[in-house]
Amino acid sequence: MDEQFQMLFDNMKMEIKNQTIELTETITKTIMSRLEEKLKPITEENRLLKTKLENMQEEMDHLKWEKRSKNIVIFGLKEVENSTSELLMKVKEVFQHDARIVIEEYDVNNLYRIGKANRNDKPRPILFSFELIAFTFLGIKCADSELIMFESLVHSRVNLQQDNLP
Repeated sequence: MDEQFQMLFDNMKMEIKNQTIELTETITKTIMSRLEEKLKPITEENRLLKTKLENMQEEMDHLKWEKRSKNIVIFGLKEVENSTSELLMKVKEVFQHDARIVIEEYDVNNLYRIGKANRNDKPRPILFSFELIAFTFLGIKCADSELIMFESLVHSRVNLQQDNLP
């Protein structure tokens, strides 16, 4: 009789264990399906926001490029000028002599040195913004001087240009 109770007890124990496992699996599946249902709209919204962000980034890069497309940055021109008009005259002279390009005053939208004035020998770069003509200098080194002129590129275009260099 003792053995029968033990067997009955073991059988009940196994049955309870099986029911517990089955119940746990059912509850887990139910909870997971409910979570998935609640996460679907959030996942979709996240995907849409990522797409919008990528589009905005492309638009922002395009606007930056458009703004900078008429700009060049000139490196290596010594700082001896006392005013913007003197700087303009010097830059016009350099363009005419070294790059063999004639610049008229009505071609210039803006011209200034970038950064704070420093006392060491290294001259600050010059940002040269054209009014109507978009000169694009892709790394031109002037023949008879230490000057280098670059298109004022947006960061993404710098990477793109560096990837396409020989």
